[in-house]
Amino acid sequence: MRKFLLTFVLNLFTIIVTASVQYNGLNYELNCSKNTATVLKSESAENLIIPETIIIEGKEYIVTGIDNNAFQGCSQLVSVTIPKTIKNIGTRAFQTGKVVDIYIKDLSAWCNITHKYLHHTTSGQYIYEPIADYRLFLNNSEITSLEIPSEITYLKTNCFSGCKSISTVVMNDKLNYIGDYAFYKCDGLSTIEFSNNVTNIGEYCFCDCRLLENIKLPRFLETLKIGALQNTNINEITIPGSVTEIGSGCFRFCI
Repeated sequence: MRKFLLTFVLNLFTIIVTASVQYNGLNYELNCSKNTATVLKSESAENLIIPETIIIEGKEYIVTGIDNNAFQGCSQLVSVTIPKTIKNIGTRAFQTGKVVDIYIKDLSAWCNITHKYLHHTTSGQYIYEPIADYRLFLNNSEITSLEIPSEITYLKTNCFSGCKSISTVVMNDKLNYIGDYAFYKCDGLSTIEFSNNVTNIGEYCFCDCRLLENIKLPRFLETLKIGALQNTNINEITIPGSVTEIGSGCFRFCI
């Protein structure tokens, strides 16, 4: 018999019931109202496979989230398989101090994942960190040349930050917004082919991409946010006439 820790949250019109449970070696928090599950801090094997669904007491729950720091202390972790049902991943979820292999089957689903942040209590800032130092595999093939799927018009915050396998990024013609930290610490990234329709390059978007030397900015770009190209190896760049904002520290440490 499994033991449940039940929590009741009164939310004006509804009562949300959550339960903490262990299933096949992983810890989950269940949302009994929405039939969803979030992976909590757990001990893991070398090769972690996160399921799309789990069944508890005959009821099916869709696994939609992974908590902050969930596997941060698992030094033996080598690879993680993430299902397309995942909607959000916590900061440093798989940050073990070494490079982890992450396997996915749906690149569009990956681009739509929301990455959580740390809240700095002293300064009140939101701090984003990569979920891991990782290599990304799509259908068991390592992604070195990343082509953003045609249905993606907005790259979310932290989307590929920390990814070591990407050397080239090709953006589709519909993409118009690149979120904060989207390629932060992608230290193998050397080539970017922008769509001319991109109007925003977010905060620290390409920060610490130290192999970036030459890029052609989008023709209709409007904003380069704080630290967007900080600590890259860019030695020459043309700013389009459409640009109305260049954030502080955008080219900091571009020696």
